[in-house]
Amino acid sequence: MTKGLIPEWAPQDAVLLAWPDETMDWADNLAEIRSCYLLMVRALLDYVPVILLAQDTASVPLRGDYPHRLTVQEMPLNDTWVRDYASLSVINDRGERAVVDYAFNAWGLKFAADRDNQVASKLPVFTKDIKRITRHDYVLEGGAVESNGEGLILSTSSVLLDPNRNLGRGEADVQAITEPIQEGLHADRVDMLEVSPLEGDDTDGHIDTLARFCDDETIVYASCSDEGHPDYHTLRKLDEELHRLYGERYRLVALPTPEVKRDTDGSAMPASYANFLITNSIILAPTYRDRADDEALSTLRDLFPERKIVPVDAIPLIRQHGSIHCATMQFPEGFIDEEYK
Repeated sequence: MTKGLIPEWAPQDAVLLAWPDETMDWADNLAEIRSCYLLMVRALLDYVPVILLAQDTASVPLRGDYPHRLTVQEMPLNDTWVRDYASLSVINDRGERAVVDYAFNAWGLKFAADRDNQVASKLPVFTKDIKRITRHDYVLEGGAVESNGEGLILSTSSVLLDPNRNLGRGEADVQAITEPIQEGLHADRVDMLEVSPLEGDDTDGHIDTLARFCDDETIVYASCSDEGHPDYHTLRKLDEELHRLYGERYRLVALPTPEVKRDTDGSAMPASYANFLITNSIILAPTYRDRADDEALSTLRDLFPERKIVPVDAIPLIRQHGSIHCATMQFPEGFIDEEYK
C-alpha cells in the first residue's frame, strides 16, 4: 500500500508546468525555451491533462484539439521551476490525502521567490476533500526529495543541511532537519546522500539530478566513466554510496552522463539524464545533443517497458540550470477537481 509522498509512477490526474515570459531569466532565449515548453505540453496532452500557469494567458499560443484537457491558469510567477514550489501530494496510513506546501526561497536565497512561494497556496485545482497543509516554517523543494512509495525519502545532505534554507537547523541536530519532512510527508525514514552537486547545479545537489526511484524495487542513477569529466569523482562517489546503502535492497541501474555542456559564457550547465518525468503512459526524457543520448533513452526504455519514451531536447532548459523534471510537477489520481482535467 502506498504511503507518504506518492511516488511518480502512481496514476496521475494532471501535470503542472509554468509558461516562460520576458519578465524571467528566460528573456534572452524566450523563443527557444517557449518552443521547448510547447513540445513538452503537446506531448503530455496526448496522454494526460495539463495545467499551465501563466502570468499573461494571452501569450500562450496553444490552440487546437487534444485528447486531454489543457487548462491555462493565470498566476504571478518569478520563474518556471514548478517542481520546487508546487505542492507535494501525500497519503497517510489511514488513506487520507493532502497537499503539503513547504516554503520556497529559491534554493537558499539565490534569486527572487516571493511570487513562486505563493503558488501552492493559490492554486485552485484540488478537489474539496484534499487537505491543504502549509509548512512555511520549513524550506523544502520538490526536486530535493524522492519517494519509494513505502515511507522512504531519499535526499542529499548538501541541500537539507544548507543553512540558507533552514537557518538554525543543521549538522548539530539532524533530527531538526529531517523531522519536518517525516511529519509533512508521512515518512518513516529520510536518507541523506553525502554526494556533492553536479557542476553548475544551482540547487546545491537536488536528488532528481542524481538518483531516482523508478518503482519500489529500482533506483536509476547518474554515472560517469570519463575520468576527465568534471563530475567524474562526484558520480563515482554516488555509485559507491548507492551500492553500499541499497545494493542488497534495490536493483541499481546506471545512466550515462553526457559530455560537459557549457553555456556561451563558458559556465557549466548541469545536464543529467536522471531528470526525466514519469507520467501515466509516457516518460519525458531529456536529451542533450550528445552521443550518450541514445544509450540513455535505451536504458529508460528497458526500465519502463509499459511506457513510451518521448525525448525532449533539454539544452534550452539547462541554460537556466534545470531540466525536464525541474519544469514539471505531477498530481496523483483523485487530487484534481473535474473542472481542471
